Amino acid sequence: HFCWGAAMGDTGDFRPLDWVLSRRRPVGERKTAYLPWPKMDTSLFAEDLSNAVLKPGSWTTRVTKNPSMEVVAQGGETLFTKDVYENFELDCWYRLGKGGRGGILIYVGENPEDALEIRLADDDDPALNAFPNAVSGSLYGRAEPKFGGTAHPAGVPWYGNRVIVRAEGKHITVFHNDVEVQDVNLDDFKSSSVNPDGSPVLAELKGRPALSTIPTRGRIGFRGKFGKADMFYRWISIRPLGPKK
Repeated sequence: HFCWGAAMGDTGDFRPLDWVLSRRRPVGERKTAYLPWPKMDTSLFAEDLSNAVLKPGSWTTRVTKNPSMEVVAQGGETLFTKDVYENFELDCWYRLGKGGRGGILIYVGENPEDALEIRLADDDDPALNAFPNAVSGSLYGRAEPKFGGTAHPAGVPWYGNRVIVRAEGKHITVFHNDVEVQDVNLDDFKSSSVNPDGSPVLAELKGRPALSTIPTRGRIGFRGKFGKADMFYRWISIRPLGPKK
């Protein structure tokens, strides 16, 4: 069960991912970190979504008692930032309904479908069992998570999940519910049809640019509903990072 209190340090202070990474377990073990909820350096979206790109009526917002702002998908449209970002750390909580499939897009350019997607899904859905690179924490269609089973059950009220995406040029790190599930270099993804581990790219992605060729600067997007399954994102914050050395 995801416990809000367990995510906050004794002093309620925010420690960025740099601090977390310095305390990871050795290589070869499951790398975990219990991360305090951040005092948002920058909230990604305004409460009225005036700094977002969306179709009218496709997303709404609500402020919870915590307080925090939640963005709620009304349909299957993707919500995009107006601004472009590079070298950043994105932190958010999400919740989805039974059978739901969402995702976070980074480095979104002219064609959003060419972007890199961190997949968020109902991992108990049997339709996903045959596709390890389409479950929660995967780089959708490209790389399965280093550890599976990190997602909490979908469709249960207040059963939330947290994802942190650290994008430093071609170096992408993803934590899902405090477990490091991705640590990749996009330069390794040189083919548009075969992944670095030898697995095929999902059929729907074939013909798209190899990830090694996409710009490392762009907008950020949030996938909406899949079918009738609810999709919520909360506590969306972003922290700029310096250029990778």
